[in-house]
Amino acid sequence: MAATAAAAGLAFTGAVPALAAASPTTFVGGPQISHAGCEVGLFYTRPSVSTPPDAAAEIDSTAPGHTCTGFVERSPASGTAKWTVASAKVALPSVRGLSGVANTGLVYDGPGYKARACVQAAGSSTVTCTSAVSLGKGSGTATSPAFPASYMRRTAFVIRSSSPTLTDLCAGVLNSSATTKKAGVTVRALLVSQADPCTAWIQTRPASGKTWTTVSPVVSWHSPNGKTALLAFSAAYADGPGHLARLCVKDGTNKQTNCSAGW
Repeated sequence: MAATAAAAGLAFTGAVPALAAASPTTFVGGPQISHAGCEVGLFYTRPSVSTPPDAAAEIDSTAPGHTCTGFVERSPASGTAKWTVASAKVALPSVRGLSGVANTGLVYDGPGYKARACVQAAGSSTVTCTSAVSLGKGSGTATSPAFPASYMRRTAFVIRSSSPTLTDLCAGVLNSSATTKKAGVTVRALLVSQADPCTAWIQTRPASGKTWTTVSPVVSWHSPNGKTALLAFSAAYADGPGHLARLCVKDGTNKQTNCSAGW
């Protein structure tokens, strides 16, 4: 693991900052599909007495030079399907050398409805959609996973299991809202837990400095088992010229903390 982490540009550290914890809604990854260099996936809440039955779409771009537009469609669950666009459409311009990602907001997907994620590549009339999911009853509120086009910059992870299935892990990707460092840029984290309780936080420092400062609350999330990967999303935090940002994750089982390289 040490060699793997070093190859990924990870730094080992041990202390969790003493900030108030944040517990965003966690989501289950659902069906996915791709077309013409655009990928889309449906992800959704685990409905409960405190969590509503909501779904959203994640759009990923794998081919540079065009734009992928994703959205959620919804239909009544019974009878002939009548699909209508139920979310805002999110455009993701692709950039050579960078993996892009964007999320829609939440759409109600409880009893009486079914939802699917769709994507369309610029210049194509083809709309490609995942299979549909209908959730059970729930209530309460969920934190929105919505964010505009962002680009993956750095990764941080702790993997306790050496199996090919990569169970027992905490992982995160630090994303930037722009392709370059400039005024007004923000960073946020996309987080994954597979079986283990996880925490994560974002730090920044001056590019010429050595001391990292934690700028986010400590995000806490937890997958209930090794078969279910749960997703969580942090809020966005200011970044820009003259600064570096990094993401740290901690596995609550083995207490190991890894931080990404700075960006």
